[in-house]
Amino acid sequence: MAQDAQTLTPAAQARAYYRNVSIMLTVLAVPVWHFSGGQAIRLLLIGILSAAALEFFVPLLFRMKRVSFDFHSLFTGAAIAMMLPATAPLYLAVAGSAFAVLIAKLPLGGTVKAPFVPAAAGFAFLCVCFPQAVFRYPAVPIRGDEWQQGTSLAFLLQSDRSVLLNQSEVLKIIIGEIAGPLGATCTFVILGCALAALMFRPRMVSGQLGYLLSCAALAFLFPRGQNGRLISIFLELSAGMLVFVAVFLLPDLVTMPKTYGMQFFYGLFAGTLCMLFRYFGLYEEGACFALLAANAGWPLLESLLRRVPKRSGKRRGVVRP
Repeated sequence: MAQDAQTLTPAAQARAYYRNVSIMLTVLAVPVWHFSGGQAIRLLLIGILSAAALEFFVPLLFRMKRVSFDFHSLFTGAAIAMMLPATAPLYLAVAGSAFAVLIAKLPLGGTVKAPFVPAAAGFAFLCVCFPQAVFRYPAVPIRGDEWQQGTSLAFLLQSDRSVLLNQSEVLKIIIGEIAGPLGATCTFVILGCALAALMFRPRMVSGQLGYLLSCAALAFLFPRGQNGRLISIFLELSAGMLVFVAVFLLPDLVTMPKTYGMQFFYGLFAGTLCMLFRYFGLYEEGACFALLAANAGWPLLESLLRRVPKRSGKRRGVVRP
């Protein structure tokens, strides 16, 4: 019989959690392969192998303390590749994984202590160093080695353009047949993964709900282009990697708070930052920058929230993934 999550050590919790989300990314790889072909799969494999190799060999080289295998490096490499264009040079997956493992993870305490989400840090590094390659999306579906450059929804929104939608266009957006990040455009499959994840992390959903609620509220209040308010919500949630970050990166074991209420406020905070980066940021996609900013600013905000007088009586329980 499986151990109860509350009795597992942090390392065992991490191993179980990242094994499950790695399986979810494997499911997401199916529509990725369908729309983007073999180049996308090569990009995924390079990201996974480079992150795993670095995490294994670097501690040996520098005689660092070894930790047990927890699937985190596999998840990190795959997540970074999923946020790149399908036709991105393979070295981008290697560089992003290297930054995530060597800068944002190993020196800061590893899987169970790193204060920033390594995959978000790796992708943010690529945005700063290789912006033209990171945001050069191909039109899909890709057939063979020849491809044409496409225009992402995030770019259209950043350019304050109107987006005309019909039933066919809405369907293409939902199933991911649009230009954009490799694994972040298929909203239908990502949300399906989120529903499946409720089986093994049901108590972390409040943070995700807070994140999506704040993004939807700001999209409704401040629509971009000439799009209506309800259409604005649909476009903002479907554009870029907003939903991908909400499902795969936001509920991190270390950075996600442990109580329901704090998780919800953390999600609100991260979602608000995400929309602010979208409205005022330099790049068309700011979800990872917003998540890193939330990682940095949340400890102070949490301490302020805890000073707010609480009603006496019920004790707030601790949430464990």
